[in-house]
Amino acid sequence: MKWLVPIIIITLLFVLQLAISDMNLWLGVPNLLLCYVSVMLLYRGLNEVLLISIFAGILLDYFSGLPDGVMVLSMLAATAAAYYLGNMVSAQKLSNFLILFYILFSTMGFFLFVLIATEVLAVFGLVSRMDWDGLLTRKLGADVIFNLIFLYPIFWLYETQIIVLRKFNKNESF
Repeated sequence: MKWLVPIIIITLLFVLQLAISDMNLWLGVPNLLLCYVSVMLLYRGLNEVLLISIFAGILLDYFSGLPDGVMVLSMLAATAAAYYLGNMVSAQKLSNFLILFYILFSTMGFFLFVLIATEVLAVFGLVSRMDWDGLLTRKLGADVIFNLIFLYPIFWLYETQIIVLRKFNKNESF
C-alpha cells in the first residue's frame, strides 16, 4: 500500500499533465510529476524518492519524443541535485522555504539536464539541436512559475494521501 498509492497518484498526475500540456499557455507547461517528486523529498528518504522518480521518468520518457532514457536520467539527476542542494540550504536554517528550493532546483536541474542530454545526442546525430536562447529565456521561466503555482495543490494532495494512509495502516510510517 505504501508504494501503490504514489504510483497511482503519479499515473493520474501524468494523465492530467498530458491534458494540460495541450493548452501551452505562455510557452510553459507545469511538470506535475516533478512537483510531486519534489514534495516527496520532504517526507521520504532519497532512495524511495529515486525509485518513484524512475517510474515518473519512464512515463515522461514514453511520450517525450526524445531517445529512450533522457527523461529518466534527467528526472533522477534533478531529484538528486534538488535533494543535495536543498539539504545544503536547509543546513543554513532556511527550512521554511525548503519546498520552494526543492521545486526551483529540481525544475531548473531537470530542464538543464534535458537540454544537455539532447545536445550530447545531437552531436551523434540522434536528435536535432534545440534553440537554447528561446528555451532558457522564455520556457524555463514559464516552467518554474507554473511549477510554483501547482506546488500547493500537489502539496495538499500529498498531505491528504498521508492522512488517508495513516488511517488504514497504523503501523507503517509514511
